[in-house]
Amino acid sequence: MAVKLIKKYDYYASLLNSSFRAYYEKAIDALAKGNNHIRGRVEAGDDFEAQYKLLYLAIDMDNPEIFFYDKEVQRATDGNELILDYKYVYDEKDIKEMDRELNEEVDRIVAIINKIDDIYDKLYRLNRYLTIRCREYMSWDHVASNAYGALISKKSRCEGICKAAKMILDRLGIKNFIAVGDATNNGTKQAHSWNMVKVNDQWYHFDFMWDLGLAREGKYPIPIYTFLDDATIYIDHRPSYKYPCACDTSHLYWNVHNVQIKSVFDLGKVEIVPFKSNYFALAMFPEALTPYEADYELAKWGMDNFNPGGICNYFTSSYVAPLKIGIFYFEN
Repeated sequence: MAVKLIKKYDYYASLLNSSFRAYYEKAIDALAKGNNHIRGRVEAGDDFEAQYKLLYLAIDMDNPEIFFYDKEVQRATDGNELILDYKYVYDEKDIKEMDRELNEEVDRIVAIINKIDDIYDKLYRLNRYLTIRCREYMSWDHVASNAYGALISKKSRCEGICKAAKMILDRLGIKNFIAVGDATNNGTKQAHSWNMVKVNDQWYHFDFMWDLGLAREGKYPIPIYTFLDDATIYIDHRPSYKYPCACDTSHLYWNVHNVQIKSVFDLGKVEIVPFKSNYFALAMFPEALTPYEADYELAKWGMDNFNPGGICNYFTSSYVAPLKIGIFYFEN
């Protein structure tokens, strides 16, 4: 058994010291070939635990192709030697077929996206694919944490979506990595991951999972959490590491598409975006809505200003409180 590793930007591996980096290269080569017992020398200093944590992240997050080992790793030391033992999650006889399925799907997506010339449009197309094809699966099952789960089983939590995105972006030749930290959603803080992508010398944050959560069962490719700068993403995301600065705001969806409004009376000027037989619209309000406005008034404002009766059979709305964005859904 062997899987192909794509030449890519290994972000966490780049933070390792020389001995841990050498161990990393040995480890991913072994794991990709199905050898789950790795032994090698590393520098045992005061930063050992910090370097080991980065090593674990590098093996796990920098290499989405290696999806078939358990997240739990048995660790031991023998003098200056580090010993890691990984355990298969799937039967070895099934992994070759799973790897074939995954690679065929990634290659199919990459071929479609590569037909698009503009790199920003490529990334919107990736967001569209992930948000309409995948489904949230808020489980600690292994299938939810890897690219196979996201792209083949079509169910995933944030980690699996991130790895699927990374695998696709790597093959598109777009520099990227998976950011880790926590995020606050509906008042609850939880561990979270998202993607950082470099476009024309600028880094941006992408949270495909949160866009997926707003996509209403794949009926709307909502693009809110795309091309975010640090100031915007850090409203509700907190990284565990100091990542490259994402400072450019010129590609925020609400800046590009002029969805910032001064009052509810401006809603009629907001662009309605068609997708298949449905439509959606986004509006950024100048001030945060009260809970009553978000729960009861928002839909009425949409009905009064968009007059969706002529284009849809069903109308609803939702509110992204941290970003002050209302989403209006017109469904047929």
